[in-house]
Amino acid sequence: MSERLPIRKRLAVRIVVPFAIALVVVFALTAAYLGRSIKEAGLRELRDRGELLADALASNAELALLAGDTRAASALLEGASRYPDLLEAELLDRGGSVVARFVPPSAAAGPPAAERAHLTIESTVYTQSPVAEGQEGSALALDVDPATPKKPIGRVRLYVSPERTAARTRALELQIATIGLAVLLLSGVIGAVLVKILSGPIQDLVDATRRIAAGDLTARVSPASEDEIGVLGNAFNRMAADLEVARAEVLMERADLERRVALRTAELERAQETLIQTEKMTAVGQLVAGVAHELNNPLTVVLGYAGLILERSHDPELRRKLELMSGEAERARKIVQNLLAFARKQKKERGRVDLDEVVTRTLGLRSYHLRSGNIRIETDFAGDLPPTLADFHQLQQVLLNLLVNAEQAIQDSKRGSMIRAITRREGDSLVLVVEDDGPGMPPAIRSKIFEPFFTTKPVGRGTGLGLAICYGIVAEHGGEIHVESEPEQFTRFTIRLPIVPVPEGMEQPLVPAPGAYGADSASRRRVLVIDDDPGILQFVEDAFSGEPVAIETALGGRDGIARLSTGRAYDVILSDMRMPDIDGKSIFRYVRENRPELERRLVFATGDVANPEAIEFMQACGRPILEKPFSIRVLHETVERVAAP
Repeated sequence: MSERLPIRKRLAVRIVVPFAIALVVVFALTAAYLGRSIKEAGLRELRDRGELLADALASNAELALLAGDTRAASALLEGASRYPDLLEAELLDRGGSVVARFVPPSAAAGPPAAERAHLTIESTVYTQSPVAEGQEGSALALDVDPATPKKPIGRVRLYVSPERTAARTRALELQIATIGLAVLLLSGVIGAVLVKILSGPIQDLVDATRRIAAGDLTARVSPASEDEIGVLGNAFNRMAADLEVARAEVLMERADLERRVALRTAELERAQETLIQTEKMTAVGQLVAGVAHELNNPLTVVLGYAGLILERSHDPELRRKLELMSGEAERARKIVQNLLAFARKQKKERGRVDLDEVVTRTLGLRSYHLRSGNIRIETDFAGDLPPTLADFHQLQQVLLNLLVNAEQAIQDSKRGSMIRAITRREGDSLVLVVEDDGPGMPPAIRSKIFEPFFTTKPVGRGTGLGLAICYGIVAEHGGEIHVESEPEQFTRFTIRLPIVPVPEGMEQPLVPAPGAYGADSASRRRVLVIDDDPGILQFVEDAFSGEPVAIETALGGRDGIARLSTGRAYDVILSDMRMPDIDGKSIFRYVRENRPELERRLVFATGDVANPEAIEFMQACGRPILEKPFSIRVLHETVERVAAP
C-alpha cells in the first residue's frame, strides 16, 4: 500500500491552488475595472447625447425667446420627447425665468425631476440681433452683420435620468460575472485534468521508487503517454532494470567471493594441520634422536659381544641362544635405524633421479610377494618425466612402505586385488600416486596415519613409524603427501615433489662405507679408543684380544687429549662424537693443530647421526664415519682400512 502525502504537500495542489487563486484575483480586478469603465462610458455617452440635444434646442430657441412666443417654445421642447432618458426640459430667459417647460409622459407619473437621480445639462441660447435690455420680445432684425458678437439671451436646461444607463451597466456586469464564472469552471476542469495527467504518473513513480528503496527491484511503471512524463517513466524502468542486473551481478560476485573465502579457509585449515603435523613430528624427531643415540651404545655392546662369543664358541646350545639374542638385538638395531631415519634432518646425499625408475625398481622388489598374494600390479607411467635432484634410496623407501601397507591391508581384510602406481607431471612438480582397491580407511584413522607410533596393526607387526618416515622424507624433499580414502572402496596416496634442476654430470653420491680388507693387515697396530661409555671401551678392547693389536682406551675427551699430548704414535684413533666434557670436534681440532700427522688416522664413531651439525662437520673433515651400533667385522675392516700405510 502506497503512502500518500498530505494534501498541502502534493504537487497537484501546489500547482492548481496558486493558479486558481491568481485567476480569481485577476478576474476580480478585471471585472471591477471593466464595470467601472462601462459605467463611466455609459454616463459619458448619456451626457454627450444630452448635450447634443440641449445644443440643438438652444440653437432653435433663439426666435421663440426673441419673440416671447411661449407656445412656440413649448412646441420646441416637446420635440425632445423622443429622447428616452429625458425627465424634464426647460427654456429659461436671460433672467432665469422659465419661459416653457416640458415633462415627457413617461416621467410625468413619477416625482419631480429634481427629486430623482438625474444629470443636469444646460446649453446657452445666443443671438446676434440687437436687443435692448428687457426687450427680448422685440421684432427680429433680419439684416444683421455677421461680425456682430453673439449675446446670451437664455438657457435650455435638461434633466436626464441615468437609470437606463445604470441598467445597461448592471446587465454588462452580470454578463462579465457569468463569463468569469464560466472561465473559473473551465479552469477547474482544466486543473482537474492536469492533476489527473500529472499526479497519477508521478504518484506511480513515487510508489515504484519506494518499492525499489525497500529492495524490490522488480518495480516498474507503465507510461501512458509519450510526453516528458512518459520519457521519465521509461528512464525509470531502464534504471530499475539496470539496478536489478547490477544486484544480480553483486550477488554472483558475493557468492563467488564466499566460495573463494571458503576454499581459502579450507586451504588455511589444511596448511594449519600440516604445520601442526610438522611441528609434532619435529618435536617427536628431536625426542627420538636423543633416545636413538642413547640406545646405540648399549646395542653396540650387545651386538658386539654376541658376535664375539659366536666366533669363539662351539657349543651348539650356546650358539643357538646367542644367535637368538643377536637376532633380537639386530631387530632392535633396525628399529633404532628407523627412528634415526625419522628424526634425521640433515642434508641428504642426492643425485639425478628418474621417478619412473624409482617406481620400476621398487615394484621389482615386491613383485614376487604381490603375485604370490594374488595382488595385481598396474602402472601408468608418464614416460617423459624430467629428472630431479633427490635421494633415490629415500624415495624407494617411501614407495616401499606404501606398497607394503597396501599389501598387508588387502591380505588382512580379504578385500581388493589391485595396487596401481601412476606418475605424471603437473606444472613444476612430479606426482606419484599409489592407490589400491582394498578396505579403505574411516576418517578417524585417516586423520592420524602420519602421526609417529600410530598404527592399526597388531602388536609385533608394526612400529607406527612407516608413514611418519614417509612424511618426513617427502617434506625434506620440499614436497607434500596426502591421502584420500573411502571405507570399503579405495585408498589413494598422492606425493608431489618439486622438480629440482640436476647439476650437469652429477650422479647419486655414495655414503662413505668401510672397505673390505684382510685381517692380516691389522697386525702390530696401535689403536686409541676415545669414548665416554665404558661398555664401548671394554667391547673394543675385547674385540681385538688375542690379536696383535694394542688397544688404549680413554674415558672421555679430556683423557683422550691427555694421551695424545704424550706424543705417542697411533695407527688408528677411534673417537666418539658426542661426549660430555670434550667432544669429537675438539679432538679433531687438537689433532689438526698439535698432531697433524695423525689427522688421517682419525675415525669418528657415533650414534648421533640425526644431528645435522655433527654430520656436516664430519663430512667436512673428510674422515670415515663408523655408525653405532657396529659389528666386529665392520670394526675390524675399519681399523684395517685406516691403519693401512
